[in-house]
Amino acid sequence: MVLPAMPLSGRGQAVYQPIWAEDVVDCVMRVLDPKPFHNGSADGHERFELAGPQALSHREIVELVLRAAGRTRPLVSVPAPVVRRALRLAETLLGSRAPATPDEVDLLEVSMTSADGVADAQGLGVTPRAMSAILGVPT
Repeated sequence: MVLPAMPLSGRGQAVYQPIWAEDVVDCVMRVLDPKPFHNGSADGHERFELAGPQALSHREIVELVLRAAGRTRPLVSVPAPVVRRALRLAETLLGSRAPATPDEVDLLEVSMTSADGVADAQGLGVTPRAMSAILGVPT
């Protein structure tokens, strides 16, 4: 039996530091708490760059999710221009129900990491969990 391939938009080489939504919520709650935090207290003008502890490529994220789901599928890179054209067609046919926009394809080609890693979250008293730990998959 041949398993269907998992399409991967573009090269899959952009790197991200995914942070779990609940860890983000914990950070937001710390900022909203009137008690002092982050070596001082909130003045409404601080900016926090929240990132998870793992730097993973788009390809690695897809592979991790597949492992967590107990699936083994070959990954097939689909050139970004092809994906963009397909999504333009989807927008034409489906309107606002399209699964993604052509602009989102471009974002999958841009690395988004934090030079300070998890420092801002830790400064708020939150230790972000690794994506692999959340999904229960050994790295």
